[in-house]
Amino acid sequence: MQQRTEPATQPRAPGPRVGGCLVTDRRARQALTAGLAGDPRRLPGVHLYESNLVEELAARCELTDGEVDAACPHGLFVARRGDLRDHGWRFSPWTWVWIRSRIERHGHLPMVATLAGFVVAGADIRDASTSGTLSLVGPGDWFEALARRRLSTGPGRDWWIRGLDRPRPARNLRATSP
Repeated sequence: MQQRTEPATQPRAPGPRVGGCLVTDRRARQALTAGLAGDPRRLPGVHLYESNLVEELAARCELTDGEVDAACPHGLFVARRGDLRDHGWRFSPWTWVWIRSRIERHGHLPMVATLAGFVVAGADIRDASTSGTLSLVGPGDWFEALARRRLSTGPGRDWWIRGLDRPRPARNLRATSP
């Protein structure tokens, strides 16, 4: 009598883990394809990357809400790029007004570009013209806290604004009697 054996199955790991930070397989593939860990050595059926560059990329820990709010207390524009060659965003008129109000009130609106959740660039938006153009300059000191990190924004459109959906702090109001 032959004994039948079932193939061993192991639970699938959620993705590579380096330095305690989790990167999903999909995000890792997007980042590698975009060249965030350098150019691969291409062989038939496989792409080989420098292990130290891959480990450095995977070690970029995710930013917390508190870290983002501390660095950019008046809001942050996040351009979520699927490809480094992407360009342009569509905004509602209300979003455009919010961006312009931040620039008028604070002189600029911090902006980061992310690819597969990895922060790849930063800038200050100095103007949002009525023609639909954003004028950018190099990032201020705030960018040091966000550079070489990951910023998770969840699924959705190709841009996201931190602060647009955040409620204003409660004001201390006093009732006066006549």
